[in-house]
Order: sequence, then structure tokens, then C-alpha cells
Amino acid sequence: MDSSKLGLGIFTAMSHTKSKTKYGIMLQTIDFKARNNSKLALVLLHGYGANAEDLAPLVPILKQDNDCWAYVPQAPLMPKALAAFGGRAWFDLDISLLESRASDPDGPLFDEAHLKRLQKVVDKEILPFLDNIAKDGTKICLGGFSQGAMLALDLLLRHRPSYIQCMILFSGAWPYIKTPDFKSDETCPVFVSHGVSDSVLSIRHSRRMVDELRLRKFQVRQNEFSGGHEIPPHIVDQAITFTSSTFFHS
Repeated sequence: MDSSKLGLGIFTAMSHTKSKTKYGIMLQTIDFKARNNSKLALVLLHGYGANAEDLAPLVPILKQDNDCWAYVPQAPLMPKALAAFGGRAWFDLDISLLESRASDPDGPLFDEAHLKRLQKVVDKEILPFLDNIAKDGTKICLGGFSQGAMLALDLLLRHRPSYIQCMILFSGAWPYIKTPDFKSDETCPVFVSHGVSDSVLSIRHSRRMVDELRLRKFQVRQNEFSGGHEIPPHIVDQAITFTSSTFFHS
């Protein structure tokens, strides 16, 4: 991501707030206010080891001159391994276990325990947070990076709320052990990007995700690039084109 594209005044419409879900969980968010009474909202979920400030600079780039609300929630967990540099997690990871599973070229990414953690976060934190944003009829473009992308994917497939208009999955993965029964046959446009040299999440997990989405008739724009676990500038440009056609001017 090229921060030089950001003007000096981009954060004038930004604030930090806390939102309580119906389960009593408090999510701290970085909010970008709409200029008018917009019924569009962009929501970005950061990855494991990052925090809300990691994706916040991406918001004004994706919005361009379009009027919408934007929210970058911060994961509530701060595992000891991440605390020294302010890293957060939506759910904890057993890194040694995941590394051992990665040696199996055909094996799933997660075990049952990791998948349950992921789905608990979706059900108790992410879904209520989005339901609250959309209660007045607001349509949402939901995006995420890495762990955040997996949360977004699970929410889309298991819940498929009608207010999700499109989705952006940066460096995500197919987290399922078995193909679950999903809630709905409704689809929406999905942007997927992944580096072919990603050493954190293998490209094979992204390709499996794309195959599964296409089997379910999702309109997937797949963008593989020469690189690792990152969002390079040309991928940001492609994401801008995607949101312009599927969200802001659909």
C-alpha cells in the first residue's frame, strides 16, 4: 500500500469509538464519518498480529471521493507473543501446530479447535457489529486481510446477511476441514488477492477458496501476484476498480 497517495487531511473525518455487541463484547473501532446521510459502509478486518491502525490508511484510498461510512474494528485479544509491539488477534493461533500442518501439501489449514474459535468470533462479535451498522438499511462492503479475511468469508458463507453487497479478501484462506452446509444460495461479487510466494498462508489455500466460491456461483475476481503476505499498490488499485463497480456505482 502506497501511503503517499494519502493527503494530509485524510484523518479529519476519523474518530475512535467503542461499540458493544448484544453479547456485551466491546469492540474498539476507527471510524470514518460520511459527509452526508450515506447508506453505504466499508468495514475492514485486520489480520493476526496487526491492529486497526494497520488497515485504516486503506480506507480513504478505497473510498476515493465516494461518500460512505467506514469502520475498522480492532480485535480484542492481545496474546503475549504479540503484546510487545501492540499486535492483536481475533482468535489465538497455535503457530507450531499450524506449521506442522502446513507440511501436508493436501491438508486443511485448521484443526477443529481453530475453526470453532473462528466461528465463535464471527457469531458473537463480527455479525452483531455488522447487524448494528446495517439496521437502518445500510449496505456493507466487507473486507479483511489474512485472519480478518477468513472471518469475513465465514460470515458470508454461514450467515449470508442480505446487507453484504460485496467482499474483499486480501491474503485469505479456506478455513474449513469439511465443506459445511451453507445458509443461502445468494451470491455477491468477491475480490480475492494473494501472493504466489506467501510463506504465511500458502497460495493453495486461496486457490481452494476461489474454487469453492465459484462452485457456489459467487462472482470472484481472482488476483494472484508475485509477492508474499502483503497488499501491494497494484492490488490496491485493482480493489479500487472493484469497489467502484460493485459497491459505489453498482
